[in-house]
Amino acid sequence: MAFELSVWQRLRIGSRMRREWYLALAKLSKEGLPIYETLRVMHTEFKRLKHPLLPLTALVLLGLRGQESGGSSGARASPFTRRRTLGSELKPHVPHAESLLIEAGDLSGRLYMGLESAAELLSTRLSLYASLSQALLRPLGYLLVSIFLLVFLSLRILPEFERTRPRLLWPEGALYLAFLCDHVLLIGALVLLVLTLVGGGLAWFLPNATLAFRDKLNGHVFPFQLYASFHGACFLMALSAFIQAGSGFTQAVQSIRSSSTPFMVQQCNALLLKLKMGKTPALALCELSIVHPKHHWLILVYGLSSDTPKAYQSIAQDIHASVDTWIQLVLGHALGHALMMLVGGLVFWVYWAMFAIVESAPLG
Repeated sequence: MAFELSVWQRLRIGSRMRREWYLALAKLSKEGLPIYETLRVMHTEFKRLKHPLLPLTALVLLGLRGQESGGSSGARASPFTRRRTLGSELKPHVPHAESLLIEAGDLSGRLYMGLESAAELLSTRLSLYASLSQALLRPLGYLLVSIFLLVFLSLRILPEFERTRPRLLWPEGALYLAFLCDHVLLIGALVLLVLTLVGGGLAWFLPNATLAFRDKLNGHVFPFQLYASFHGACFLMALSAFIQAGSGFTQAVQSIRSSSTPFMVQQCNALLLKLKMGKTPALALCELSIVHPKHHWLILVYGLSSDTPKAYQSIAQDIHASVDTWIQLVLGHALGHALMMLVGGLVFWVYWAMFAIVESAPLG
């Protein structure tokens, strides 16, 4: 029998909650408390409080005890099977970038560092989500104002004009406006449906598609470029963690590949192929589409440093800052100004249509 979190249980354990949990575990681990005993005490308290983290803690405890958990088998492990760690037991239940960082810290004997790195990654992700929400706030406001204006015209203003002059006698531009006002909710629902389908398609395509032209999309097309940059930063953070844990560069890439999405598996395979061709790790990294060209010189320079892991971590933080800036620029400013111009054009169209209807009405 296999144990897995339900969809509802996963939804209840949000990024902010996992971040707080990782930081609490890191603090206790740094003080020398065994992770199993810490989780057992937490499980007791979570059970009493009916906390959303209760099922996740129970599954991790089962796994650490050697029982069946997720996709793991309860049979005796072979000599070649990786030992059970907090990261390996979290792997089926949390984003792979988080479990990788935790596992790297555990393998290095400094679990708290892996947990702190995972918490830092979540802090960055929450910051990006906040930036995204803030950037979309103004465009969505403009869009809602436009819909409210059209509905108000359809219900209150246009019927008054229709009493003065039948709609069939209105100018063509006013008829188009009236049609838009009368069907704005239906059109809005269709647009929302299309956006939902596009969003769902991207949610599948971005982590799973491995098409030959994907590299060009990653380098030049939004939102592929944004997705690639973010995961490039996560990849560098994971590399840094595994190298600090004592893994070689190639071994670190193989560890990351072992539990990645198809897209990141493709990137890891490409990187390993370049290493087999005799290229240095820095040169191989610079040829990946998930690493933006403007960061290449940093990777090449820091590749000469004796403290490469910290350099990778610093570059990842720089990439995250760039992604944040890009979100504000594209969604906050470009999209916001575009929708502001749309609202202005709509108001101009409304005034023009009203004057056209009035001027077309017979005197007396």
